[in-house]
This record gives sequence, C-alpha cells and structure tokens, in this order.
Amino acid sequence: MTAISTRGLLIALIATAVGLGALASAQPYGSGEPNTTPIELRVWQSLDDPTDIAIGARAPGGAWGELGMVCLRLDDGFTAGGHYRYGQTALEVPLMDFAPVGVEVRVWQAINVPHVIYVSARGVGGSWDLLGTFRFRLDHGVRPDLGYRFGDMRIEVELPEPQVITLAGSAGERGYVDGVGRDARFRSTPPGAMGLDVDAEGNVIVADYSNDAIRRIARDGTVTTIAGGNGSGLRDGPADVAQFAGPTDVAVAPDGTIYVAQARNDHIRKITPDGVVTTVAGNGSLEVNLDPARARDGPAGEAIFFQMKAIALGPDGDLYILENSRIRRLSPSGWVSTVAGGPRVGFVDGRGPSARFGSLTDIAVDARGALYVLESNIWVSGRADWYEIVRKIDANGVVRTLFRDPLPHAGGRLAYPEALTVGPGGDIYISNTAHNQIVRLTPAGEVHAVAGSGEVGSGDGQYGTAEFSRPGALALAPDGALIVADQEGTVVRAILPGPDGLRTGAQLVEVGVLPRLEGVRVTRFAGSGSSLGGLRGDGGPADKAYFRGVRGIALDPAGNVLVADDGNHAVRRISTDGTISTLAGGNGEGVRDGPRDLAQFTRPLRVAVDAEGVIYVLEDAYRRVRRIAPDGTVSTLAGAQMTNIRSIATEPDGSLLFPRAGGILRRAPDGSISTLVAGSGAVSAIAVDGEGSVFYTVDEHFAGTLKVLSPTGEASTVLDAWSGTGRAQLSPSVTGIAIAPDGSVYLADPGFGRVLRLDRSGALAIVADRAFAGSQRGSPNSIVVPPEGDLLVSDAWQHVIWKITIDEDAGR
Repeated sequence: MTAISTRGLLIALIATAVGLGALASAQPYGSGEPNTTPIELRVWQSLDDPTDIAIGARAPGGAWGELGMVCLRLDDGFTAGGHYRYGQTALEVPLMDFAPVGVEVRVWQAINVPHVIYVSARGVGGSWDLLGTFRFRLDHGVRPDLGYRFGDMRIEVELPEPQVITLAGSAGERGYVDGVGRDARFRSTPPGAMGLDVDAEGNVIVADYSNDAIRRIARDGTVTTIAGGNGSGLRDGPADVAQFAGPTDVAVAPDGTIYVAQARNDHIRKITPDGVVTTVAGNGSLEVNLDPARARDGPAGEAIFFQMKAIALGPDGDLYILENSRIRRLSPSGWVSTVAGGPRVGFVDGRGPSARFGSLTDIAVDARGALYVLESNIWVSGRADWYEIVRKIDANGVVRTLFRDPLPHAGGRLAYPEALTVGPGGDIYISNTAHNQIVRLTPAGEVHAVAGSGEVGSGDGQYGTAEFSRPGALALAPDGALIVADQEGTVVRAILPGPDGLRTGAQLVEVGVLPRLEGVRVTRFAGSGSSLGGLRGDGGPADKAYFRGVRGIALDPAGNVLVADDGNHAVRRISTDGTISTLAGGNGEGVRDGPRDLAQFTRPLRVAVDAEGVIYVLEDAYRRVRRIAPDGTVSTLAGAQMTNIRSIATEPDGSLLFPRAGGILRRAPDGSISTLVAGSGAVSAIAVDGEGSVFYTVDEHFAGTLKVLSPTGEASTVLDAWSGTGRAQLSPSVTGIAIAPDGSVYLADPGFGRVLRLDRSGALAIVADRAFAGSQRGSPNSIVVPPEGDLLVSDAWQHVIWKITIDEDAGR
C-alpha cells in the first residue's frame, strides 16, 4: 500500500521488520520542520485459539520484548451487521531520543472466520479515518515456542513540536570531542560540576570541569573549545595554550568577556573576546585551601577563597563568588570583599557577615542587582533534618529567607536541587535534581513544574513528557529559553518558551509521607549519652557506660552485642546479662596487632562475626580490616586494605563481603578476592540472611534502592528509589540493614534520621525517628535483631544504643 501522508499520521505497510534509521535530531532553539518517527507494530494470533490476539510495538532498533505482548481483548464493539467484532488498545512506545509516543491500534476479526483480520491504527487522539480499515495477513512469521503467528506493519507518527530539546552531547557518553549536536562529548564529573551561561548572541558557554576546558555551543549546535583543554593548571596566555583546573562555572559579560570559577585551587580567570586568558582573583598558589578561616578579602591578587562553587555577574559589573557558606564580591576595580556569610555555618538571616548559611549550592543575580542563593541546611529546625532553602540578599547586604522546605520524605517539594536562575518577572527557576524536573518558584512561594516527567531518561519532547537525569546548571537565553546542564554533566538541553514564557508545563513530582508503626517503644540499651567520660563503665551495666561515637554493632553466635567504639578506638562487648567490657583495643589510636589487651585500632567503623565466632573489624581511617580470633589475638587481614569500602558482612561459608563505590567485593576463606556485584552505584549497607541472600542498598540519583542477590546469583530490586512505595523514601546514605526471622527488613537511615521496616507484603513504614527517644539530633547507624526480637540501633551522635520494642499488634 502506498503511504498516506497526513500531519497526524503516516502509515506504510511492510512485509518484514526492517531497520528504519534514527530519529532526526531536533534543531537547536526549536527551528526546523516537525519531525516524524517510525514505529513498528506486530499483531500476534494464537495458533491454538485464533481469538487470542496480542499487540507488540517497538522503535526502530528496539526490542519487541521491551513492551512485550499486550493482550488485546476483542470486546469493544461489533459492526452494524454483527459479522465482525473488534478491540483496541493504546501503547506508549519508548524512543531513543524522544519521550515515549502514543499509538492506538484497533483489530477487527470475522466472527465466523476468525483467521480473517483487519487492522486500523492512529496516533493517540487522531482519527481512525486517516488510514481506514484494511485486511491484514498474519503471514510474516511463526513462533512455535510461543504458539503464535504474527504480521508486522510500520506507522510513522508525527511527533509534537518539541518543547524540550537537546542542544549538544549524548546522554551518559563522556569524552572530549568538539562537533555538532549529539556528536559532541563533554565530561563533567561529579555530575553537578558542569557550569554554563549564555552570551548576548545566544551561544551557550560551558565550563567542562573534567576536561579543564571552556566550550561554546553555537545556536546551530556546533560545539567548539574556546580555551583550555590542555591539561590541568593555572597557566595564563592565549586560549590555545592556557590551562584551567576544574572550571566549575562561567559568567558572560555584555561585551563577551567570560569569567571562569576554577574550583580545584579557587581562582577566578577571565577570557577576553580576543581569546586571552588571565587570572583576575586568587593569590596564584596551586595549593588547595582546606580551612575556611584562611579565606581572605583584599586586593584580588592576594585574596584567598574556600570551596568556590559558582559565580554570577551583577548589572554594575561586580562578580559574585559563591563559596560553601559565604558570598564574596570581586569589584571591577579588583577588590574582593565579603557580601554575606562567613566560615561558620548555621541558619541565620541578617546583614552581611552576621548571616549564616549551610551548604550553598548556586547563585543568581536579577536585573536590579539582588542576589539569590540556593542552599541545603541542616541547622533549620534543631533536629538535624535537611532543608532546601532559597534566600535573597538585597543591595544593602540584608539576607532573608524566601523559601524553605524539608526533603520530600518529610513532605517537601525540592529534592537535592543543584541550581537556580532568576527570570525577569521574579520567578526563580530551579533544577529539582533528584526529581528530574525543572521547577518554578513564584514570588508568592508556590512551586510549579516547568518541564520533566520525573522519570529518569533523556528523551526530548513536550514539557510534561520530556525526561531528565540529574539536571544541574541553569541559564536563561536572550530569547527566553532555559538552558539546562543534564544527563550527569554529559548533555546540554534547552526548554523552549511558550506563548506565555516558561510557565507550568508538567505535573510536580510528589512523594507521600510514610505511615508510622503503632505500639513502638524506644529505651536506652547501652551508653550514658555522654562522650566525655572516655573509655569507662567496663564491668558494670551497659546503660551506664561511656562511648565516643557508637558506629557498627553485631551479634556473636552466643547473642552478645559487639560494638565498634569509634572515638575510643576499641571493640566493646555487651554480654547477654547486660554487662559491658572491652574486648580489644582501647589503648589509644594505632595499628598494633597482638593480644587483645595490647592491640590498637584506628577508629573502628563496622564489626561482623562469622559462624565460628571470628570477629572482623573495618577501620574508618584507612579502610583496614582487622581480625579478632576467638582467643582474642588481633591481626591485620592480608590483602583486605581496599579503597572506598563502606561496610563489612560475613557469609555462611566464612567469606567476607565488602560494599564499595561501584559494587560488592567478596573475599573467600582462602584469601582470594572476586567481584560479587559490579556496575552499580555506591553500595552503602549490606546484610546476609540465614538463607545466604545478600541484601544491600545502592545510591541511585540521590536516593537509596534496596536490592537482594539470591544464593543462586539472581539479583532483584526489593525497594525502588524512584517508583512505587519506595520513591525517595531512603536516603543515599543508609548504613544498616537487619533481616528479622519473619523476613521483615529493617533499615537504619541516618540521612533521614529514622529506622524503617519493609515487611513481607512490601509495606514500608517508619519504626522510629529522631522524635522517639527524646533526642532531636539522633543518627541511627547500625541495626541488629537479637533472638528475643527487639531491635538494637546504634546512634553515633548520641553515643548510645537504643532498644526498640514493637508490639505484636504492629505486625512484627
């Protein structure tokens, strides 16, 4: 059949599935003709029951299995004469470079001759009359293994004019390549390190952190290197020989001069329009300043900065420099001064240096010269809960809070935002990074979603269907487009303005607040609550003893509780009768092996015990693993000093498991080391149940995902960070997992300050948080389930171990 061309749908039948080419790249800033994309459809019919019909769909180059076989019941209606019945379904077909596209398919079947099939198709919301209904023969193939025959067809669906487009880069593809559009490569690691601004002509200027380069994206998508890319350094001179060291942000002056914030050694550089690079602020030292108190104002060439993060240009030519907890100003005359904040952190509005900030993230300046800063702050409520905050600094240096919100698990709307910019009407645009959306904060304090479905992805499309992945830096272009650093520092996108500018275009991602278990009692099991007594209390009741930072806890085969006493450099033991003693260490900080009363430890972080009673201790300072034999002899485990180890667990066969950034390592009893889990995010907590299944948490896009590896090696997700019940309910820093005899999973989450239970039905609930135990600043760290069934939870901040009792009515 000849293709029928319409604006809504182009249909062409093909005899077999063929490669159809890639979707045409969207033109920068929305220019060009509307795009269409081919979609392949497959109609299946059972060999045994011809009334059993299924539909499949895929994008070119995709897999039929991605959507699978969608059952189509032919029960939606009949023809007027009653000779045919039909059914219809709608499919959301994933695309490589665009948001999923909707396609509707209708299948007609002769009642008396069920092998006679007619098909019609349309784009969602289109007209069935565009194609009409045609006889379709299912003779393109047979799958005996499935018991179905099938026929294929191709439809070309016109995509809506995209409102979110990709300017340059390819999602997740890191490198250093100049080129056009998706052929270009960037490498800004960590993800939030890419900075950007837009010049007067609409060119996007990019601080490419890991490539030590400043790049330009022209309006046609062509990427070129302006300066740098010659290795890391502080060398001034012509653009092609100059060096940068971790450029993290850029600001473009009206005359085209580009200012660069250089993060690795805290200097401000300048690139003139004729391509000459000079250092305009900083003392010229390559030494990294690690002390906020050393920061110094004064002449630009003598100034010292601390943790430079972002910059913004004011209308009068002042350059504002954002540090961790203060804002500095570089005047056109070359003088550096402090605008607000200082080396001390906190949450205080006020004038100039009297104001206090938490962890500042980004800065923007409006047309009148007012400053807007984005920060994460733990000092707001007095309960050690993180808040996301937007503050404004007026021309007189007075700081006031415009907006503050707890994290989503506590009902907030902002999730680890990384960047902001301010529009001409006073709206503040924010990268709501962990929710993969761009949001708008109105002058009235309302939060609306501008773009992003909230799902992790890279597809361009409409405001509400386009996908982002950890969006970061923002900048407004002269034509009103919002430029976004996306895909973890590998892609630059543009959100195009509508007739009314950048308004509400998507549904705001919201996270429900978890229920609390009823009948929970929290009492102090061990520790006096003070760290001032040193190593005291041995031989007496555990609740009178002193700890200095209780970290890991574990149960030995006899039911005794082993404690990693961090600040006392000791491993303590609480016997089943409640008496505490020092098992090993406590002789000062050190690495000495030998008898337990002479051995030394350096900040023990985690403890684990095998079935033979051998104790393994992970030290925090050097991630060294120590071994305490049943006779008390302490030794250092050969070959077990590895980087980025976060915890330790034992398997039934005596193997040791080490979670780390990127996976899990296993050390067999013979000392050989292998990879158990690879290619994951940072694994922070781990536990092994009685059957040998390994439970572990992974940091995925600012939230924790709980996974399990079965004894046969099959991996599955138990609690997803970004869907269902688990959405954003675990912080990325879960440190404790315990498996109860009934199969319930308990998690200690210091990031959110609470203990959670995931029962066998999949219900997630809060067991206890900082409000229990009478402590507003508690930090659950490690968790075990003793034989009697109560929970024991270590609290590193309060220097205690809590006992949590759950009434049977709560479902334990």
